[in-house]
Amino acid sequence: MRINSSMQRLLDSMKISLNGAPTAANPESLPGLVTVEGCVLLADEAQGCQSVSLNDFPDRTGFECFINHFHVPFERTPAGLLKLIARIAGIRRALSQYAPTRNFRILVSVSKGECTIRFHECRPGEAWLAKDLEGYGEESVAAIGVGRATDW
Repeated sequence: MRINSSMQRLLDSMKISLNGAPTAANPESLPGLVTVEGCVLLADEAQGCQSVSLNDFPDRTGFECFINHFHVPFERTPAGLLKLIARIAGIRRALSQYAPTRNFRILVSVSKGECTIRFHECRPGEAWLAKDLEGYGEESVAAIGVGRATDW
């Protein structure tokens, strides 16, 4: 897992550690996943984006990050942050169950009362985030590996 200093300050201010955060996810709340053109996608999002195809993007990572993202209001409270962490745990569990031999990265960014969560499979030569997470300025950013995803 990698986080920038803005995310570390956010976690510290709420006395929450991602390492000690809840990892359990309610099985009924796990997102549905499908495979389209070799990409693992959120089923609901893929259904709503049928006019978009892999050919519209320079690589599979871009395609996955476009489809596999959603915005969640973020109440700047410990309870609100724990609720987001529980959603991330659900995505992580769903990916681990759906594609246990594949490696993914869940990307979380928090800015101005909103959290964006997205994920993609880890592929050589493809990335969504910049290597320098500090370049995101005031945006709080975390990259969480699933499977054997490295921190790069």
